[in-house]
Amino acid sequence: MGTTHPARQVTLVLIDGQGQQQSIDLAGPGGAMRVAVGRPGRRSSVWRVWANQSKSDVYVAARVLAGKLKFSLHESGDWRHQWVTTEKAQLFTGQDGRVIDQWSRPPAGPGGWTRGLTIWVPSDDLLDFQDDTQPLTGVDWIPEPPSGSAVGLHVVVAEPDRGFSELRAAMPIGGFVLADGRVVLVVVSVPPLEEGPRLWLDQRRIGVNEAARAVKGETMPGRRIALFGFDSDGNRLVWDLAWR
Repeated sequence: MGTTHPARQVTLVLIDGQGQQQSIDLAGPGGAMRVAVGRPGRRSSVWRVWANQSKSDVYVAARVLAGKLKFSLHESGDWRHQWVTTEKAQLFTGQDGRVIDQWSRPPAGPGGWTRGLTIWVPSDDLLDFQDDTQPLTGVDWIPEPPSGSAVGLHVVVAEPDRGFSELRAAMPIGGFVLADGRVVLVVVSVPPLEEGPRLWLDQRRIGVNEAARAVKGETMPGRRIALFGFDSDGNRLVWDLAWR
């Protein structure tokens, strides 16, 4: 006889600067979201955010990397970026250690919101895919951003009934309830990409392509680059870039 997990629901109330109100119902326990920028045939990577019914561990991974690498935001506060198995770590690094990056859950901010991970997709990095097999359904598609900007996909863990949080130029697009009653939200922003980050990204792209030519003797069109790091406040992030 299997264990049942009672359904949970939390309502997220959004109020804009003109006082207009919108509600988003979040179901649980557990759930999954798939998010991408663009559309089938011209897009970013497809990112999955998920949690199971019985525990409040949150996982984030690009679809093409989900069998190899993932972010694990454990309910214990032990947050990690790691290989999914020791075998994968050995295959790609020659070592047994699975952990690439490990940090403690940051303190909750106003309204009980804690930033888990941000995925950045610059406007120059949507890639045309010939014979793309990614369907339109089952994915929350974020429109292609204006030239010179980037879409931010912010994965947030929040505690309900902690008051209001002010968002500037950002909008939650969905989420789900965890087993412990907290919620996972995906929040989207589209800020301009400043000159400094643009130049830094150009240098990284050149370095990756030179490394690919050294190994393969050629570039590998149709692939994508994931650059992992953190900002000045220690918040973890990923740059989801085109590999041309």
